[in-house]
Amino acid sequence: MENHRTQLKNISLLALLLILGTLTACFRTPEDPITPGGTKPNARVYNWAAIADSAQFGLTSNYWNAAGKYFTVQIGGSAFNGNYWPNAHALDVLVDAYLRKDKDPAIKQRMDELIEGVRVANGNTYINYYYDDMQWMTISTLRAFNATGDARYKTMADGLWTDVKGGWDNVSGGGFYWRKDRENKNTPANAPACIFAARLYQVNRNPDDLAWATRTYNWLKTNMIQTNGDVLDGLYTNVTPFRIDTRLFTYNYGTVIGSALELYKITGDISYQTDAIRVADAALARMTRENVLVNGDFEQTRSLRELPENQRRNAVVERHDAARHPLRCRLESAARLQHQPDSATERRDADGGNGGVEEIGVVETSPTPLRRRGLFGCCSSEWHSETIRRMVSAAKSCVA
Repeated sequence: MENHRTQLKNISLLALLLILGTLTACFRTPEDPITPGGTKPNARVYNWAAIADSAQFGLTSNYWNAAGKYFTVQIGGSAFNGNYWPNAHALDVLVDAYLRKDKDPAIKQRMDELIEGVRVANGNTYINYYYDDMQWMTISTLRAFNATGDARYKTMADGLWTDVKGGWDNVSGGGFYWRKDRENKNTPANAPACIFAARLYQVNRNPDDLAWATRTYNWLKTNMIQTNGDVLDGLYTNVTPFRIDTRLFTYNYGTVIGSALELYKITGDISYQTDAIRVADAALARMTRENVLVNGDFEQTRSLRELPENQRRNAVVERHDAARHPLRCRLESAARLQHQPDSATERRDADGGNGGVEEIGVVETSPTPLRRRGLFGCCSSEWHSETIRRMVSAAKSCVA
C-alpha cells in the first residue's frame, strides 16, 4: 500500500491538461519569438478545449472500470487496489469536464457512478486510513457540489471533513497527521486541508471553517514553509526529538500556493499573496531541470529519462499555482511552454506503452504539429520543454 502512495497517481495528470484549458487572463497569444518551425515565429496556436476533450476521452476509454465504477491506474486494469486518491482527482477532472461541456448530464451521471463505486470499493465507506486521501476527496466533492448543486456531494464532503478533523492534535503545535497511525504530520495532509476549509468557508460562511484554514496555514508556515520559499515534506512526531523530512516535492509547493491564495482571496491580507509568490518562485528555481518541472530535489534528479514516476506529481503544483489573482499569470504563462517539434505522423505510447490501445492525440493548428501524445504523453517531460523560467518574467507583468 505504501508503494502505490509514493507515486503520484496517473489519473491526476489530467488536471494539468484541463486547468490549462481554462486559463485566459494575461495569456497573450501568439507572442513567443522563439517558437520553432514554420515560416513565422508566432505561428503555433493550441485548441485547448479540444486537447481537454481528447484527454477526457482517453481517461474514460482507457481507465474506467465499468463493472466497479471507478478509475484504475493501469490501462485496462480492473483492481481498485486502494487507489482512493486517484479517484478523488478523477472526480475533479470530471467536474472540469462537466463545467466545460455546459453541464452535460452524461458527465454528471459518471460523477454519481464514481462516488458510489469508490464507496463500495473502499469497504462500503468513504472513510479512509489516510487523512490526505480524504482531504483530496473533500476538495473534489465540494467542487462537485458547487458545480452541480447536488446536496449528496456536500454531505459527503462534510462527513469526510468531520473525520479528518480528528487527525489534528496539539503535538508539534498542531497540524494534521498523514495517517491514522498518527506518526507523521506533513504538508500533503495539511495544505489540502487548508484549501478545503477555506473553500468550505466560502460556501457556508462559518467562521469555524476559516479558523481551521488559518490555524492549518499557520502550522505549515511555522513548520514546513522555509524563508526562501521551499516547502518541506513533513515532521515525524513518533521520535524524540521530532525528525524533519526535508525532501522537496512539486505537489507540496502547489498545495501551499493554493492554501495561501485561498486565504488571500478571503481576507485580502497581502502577506498570503507574498507567501504564494515566494513559494512559486522557489518552485521554479528549485524544481526545474533542463527547463522541465521535476519532482524531488533538483540535485537528486540525474536525468530526464529517470522521470516517469516523478513527472506525475507535477499536475498538482500546476492546478494550484493557476490561481485567480494575481499568481494565475504564472501558469497561464506556462501554458505557452513549447513542445518538441516532431513529425505529425509520429506516435507515442501513453506512459511508455499502452498495450496496443491507440492513444488520443493533442489537437494543434500549427505549421509544425506536435507528435500525438497519449494520456500521459501529453504531460510528459516534453510538455514542459520550453524554458519554464519564462513564467517568472511573464508573471511580473501581471503582478502589481
